[in-house]
Amino acid sequence: MCASAFNQNGITYYDCTNTVSPDGSNKKQEWCYIDVNSQDEVKEWDYCKPIINYDKLREENQHSLDSITQEARKVNADLDQALLDGEFAINNIKDIKDGHASLDALINKMQSELQTMFNNIDYLKNVSKEWEDKEKEALSTSDKISDYEKKSKANSNKKENKEYVLDDEKNILIEQKKNFMTINPIFQRKELLNKISCEGLQDYLQAKDGDGLIGEYYDNENWVGNSIQKIDENVNFNWNSISPIKGINPYNYSICWTGFIKAPFSGEYQFHIFSKDGALLTINGNVEVIHNMQTAYTESKKRNDIWLKTEVGKLKYPNKDHKLSSSKSINLIGGKFYKYINTYYYILE
Repeated sequence: MCASAFNQNGITYYDCTNTVSPDGSNKKQEWCYIDVNSQDEVKEWDYCKPIINYDKLREENQHSLDSITQEARKVNADLDQALLDGEFAINNIKDIKDGHASLDALINKMQSELQTMFNNIDYLKNVSKEWEDKEKEALSTSDKISDYEKKSKANSNKKENKEYVLDDEKNILIEQKKNFMTINPIFQRKELLNKISCEGLQDYLQAKDGDGLIGEYYDNENWVGNSIQKIDENVNFNWNSISPIKGINPYNYSICWTGFIKAPFSGEYQFHIFSKDGALLTINGNVEVIHNMQTAYTESKKRNDIWLKTEVGKLKYPNKDHKLSSSKSINLIGGKFYKYINTYYYILE
């Protein structure tokens, strides 16, 4: 503690001074003599310590605390926002993970469906090859039949003007009933190749024009069971989902038209079937037109494969009239009767 008053170099000081210190140094730091007993010859001195301003110190401390508090609050707010961002990022990661799982499931499903499609394509290729083999076999058989017919025709040409006579009246009646045609019971001859005109000869009767074909109507699409018969002058109908005849349901039915047709003159003829349903036409026992018959319920699996090929053809050739089927050109002899059978079925789709 400084002395209340002290003299230095003839000057009295009452508080700390920044003059040259007693040891001769001049650090420009305040000093003073320490208050000691007057009996001491040597006076002790020391540098003065600065006076502490506690009010200012408290003010500075308060200011520092306020700054620290504000900074802490800002850090806390940033931390809360960082936590929210982190939670949002975690939720996004979960969504991405769930999306990956869903995508994996869809990819697995697509791979399974692709494998099934590839298996079906392989199956169709095998069926197509099997069908081609059958077609080749059928063509080979057809060639053999054609060769046989040529040989038979060559042998028949050697028997010019050879005729045969029906055995008796009983056989005439049997054939008449079977073929739904009138045969002269007095005298009837059939030629193998060359037709001999009997017009003008004794007991010759001119054949009358027919009145149509006999239609047998079945109440199912398979031509089985009892039928209802009627004469149809022309086979040209458009029932359009209504019953073709009383007693037959309009949803699924089948019809068989039979009879004889006469060629007006010799030449090549072509037969046509126009229908969205199935029909088959034979002339003298030869199949001339097959139209959509592969869709019948009683057909085999291979026929269903043909149906698939037909449906693909409809998509591939949309401008083609798929309701129309035509026969190849057929050589008919004028005035000759030919057995005609036309089978047809309908199924409501």
